[in-house]
Amino acid sequence: MRIPFSGTELEDRLKLLVKIIHSRGFAGLDISSENVLISPDRKEVHLTIHLLPNPFNLPSPIRSMKKEQYVVLDIEATGLSKHMYKITEIAAVKVENKKVIQEFQTLINPQTRIPSFITSLIGIHNLMVRDSLIIEEVMPKFMRFLGEGSIVAHCATFDYGFLNHNAQTCSRREITNERICTRKLSRRLVPQLPSYKLSSLCEHFQVRNLKTPKEICRLNSADEFRGL
Repeated sequence: MRIPFSGTELEDRLKLLVKIIHSRGFAGLDISSENVLISPDRKEVHLTIHLLPNPFNLPSPIRSMKKEQYVVLDIEATGLSKHMYKITEIAAVKVENKKVIQEFQTLINPQTRIPSFITSLIGIHNLMVRDSLIIEEVMPKFMRFLGEGSIVAHCATFDYGFLNHNAQTCSRREITNERICTRKLSRRLVPQLPSYKLSSLCEHFQVRNLKTPKEICRLNSADEFRGL
């Protein structure tokens, strides 16, 4: 890059350059002394510039979430495939101005047996859901709770996939809310961590949450982590 050597113009050009770089999502620029060459006639400065990535250049949904409502959610299911397995629990908290203003939590009768190894992972067994509502009864209530705010979840692809599939099946509606995955976000912000499980992130950021039930506890932890 060539810039006139005039002191005032050089300063103005560099300020403009930094402004442009920030607008493109970079943290700034690095100009080391060995990358600055002054022309023999001292009329121009030749610069070699290295752009610095900004790890906190967050997607627009996150930047716009400081005041608007958003929903932090978590689900449990009988397996990993939204086409083959059923939801057994939905838990969510609605947040506005960094305060939880509403909660939604229910067990769901999947109308099929919950495998024992799934019970060992999520803590939900067949007797717990025997008298619970079925998904066709739950989804309309959850959709009203969800509204139009952004969705925040840890491993959001899993949660959103199940919820959107069931919304289409039960209500013939698609969930189009903006989605933010705190797992992907954490990999971007703290790439050096050995694990990105929610419990590991809470330990790293010293987030403690002793509230019950289990799902609401996890959601409050996820929301506190997102707000750091």
